[in-house]
Amino acid sequence: MKGKKKAGIFTAVKHFPGYGGISFNPEESLAKTEMLPETSQFKKAIEANPEFLMTANIVYKNLDPNLPFTFSSTAIQFLKDNLGSEIIIISDDLAQKYLLANFSLKDIIIKPVQTGVNLLIFSGWEIAVPEGLNVFFDAFKKGEISQAKIKEAISKIIKIKESLM
Repeated sequence: MKGKKKAGIFTAVKHFPGYGGISFNPEESLAKTEMLPETSQFKKAIEANPEFLMTANIVYKNLDPNLPFTFSSTAIQFLKDNLGSEIIIISDDLAQKYLLANFSLKDIIIKPVQTGVNLLIFSGWEIAVPEGLNVFFDAFKKGEISQAKIKEAISKIIKIKESLM
């Protein structure tokens, strides 16, 4: 990470809080675990001041028995309590078949923003970008996504962009 920083490349640590206890690829189906992985490696990585921290789309039942980490306010608060709140929190890809099979597109877009995730990743192959944006803007206009959350995310993004100058 230090080498990337010297070269002006942003870095991301992923997939918080880890894939411990998962015996299959958690990007192919919705993973659930009773176990909360050891997070000391993330605390160590944060010392290098990465710009981004990517969340895992796994249900950690000890934090929230029903929602993937990225969708859970309790889980995102756990992240902030353990790693701080200054880093930009970025979702793992939200255009996953298993998420679309278990949640509405509206929930996939709204829940992460409501929890404090600052950037959402959609690979675009499962969800057309305009469709996702329409859902986002509609939810914003209806007040389902707070202006304060959007301002917080924009502020963090502007701050790292200014660091390039």
